[in-house]
Amino acid sequence: MGTKTILEYDFTGKYIRTIKQDLPSTRFLVYDKDKLLFQMVDPSASNMAIIDNILIVTDINGNKLLNFKNLHKRTSEQGIMIEDYPMYYYGTDIRFIQSGVDTLFTIKNEGLEPFAVINLGGNKMDPDPSIPFQNADREKVLNQLKE
Repeated sequence: MGTKTILEYDFTGKYIRTIKQDLPSTRFLVYDKDKLLFQMVDPSASNMAIIDNILIVTDINGNKLLNFKNLHKRTSEQGIMIEDYPMYYYGTDIRFIQSGVDTLFTIKNEGLEPFAVINLGGNKMDPDPSIPFQNADREKVLNQLKE
């Protein structure tokens, strides 16, 4: 997944520093002045050993300070990797919901606190979505998903 860089600028556009990180994340938020909160991809079962946490807090140097475990265990070998789901600031609170989970959480006191349960009824997403296809069709299906 490789090392990525985050470029920090002040409000006038002046470069401040480069922050290097090697987490398999899709987005991040400033957790506080000297900490970053990274949202990890929600992996298929074949990658669960690599990505066991759904959120990770690091210091500015990339040292892990706090981990939030994945909220469900994926088992589908041909599962879909979910790269993005809601994580945002609401006032001073950070809110977060993971795919396949019906609870919106607030990150408080270094833990996840349930904020709201969303009744999706029959529209709730499968927490372990998979693509039922033969290996020969894999590239074709994946290319169609990209279009």
